[in-house]
Amino acid sequence: MGPSPPPTAPTAQAPARPAATPAVRSRPVTERALLATLARDAALGVPGVAAMDAGPLSTHVTVADDGGRLDGVICAASAEGYEVVLRLRCEPVALHPLGAQVQRAVTRAAAAAGLADALADVSVYIADVVYGPDR
Repeated sequence: MGPSPPPTAPTAQAPARPAATPAVRSRPVTERALLATLARDAALGVPGVAAMDAGPLSTHVTVADDGGRLDGVICAASAEGYEVVLRLRCEPVALHPLGAQVQRAVTRAAAAAGLADALADVSVYIADVVYGPDR
């Protein structure tokens, strides 16, 4: 056998890299979609509100940032901020006080989310009063 190769100096190994994390792309949540979602959820949380109503031609809708539909909610920009219009199906209760409760609930939800200044107006439209199993 021939001479062995000369010993080599130990080489420093590069530290192990963590596995590459795929870039997560998420669409930012717009104020409009957030206000529409808050308004819908606040309205549905008021006793006496049975459901949201998209209207006979399904035109009373806001498209969410993820492409989903928020039936029964229109959230449109105005010079003063966003105007929210809710179209509701309600149980047989006093409707005028119910509308006022919904307006207050939406206003509180917007304030809790830090969007009180973005909310210009909340309008409530009662599309139907539902009884029994139609609720």
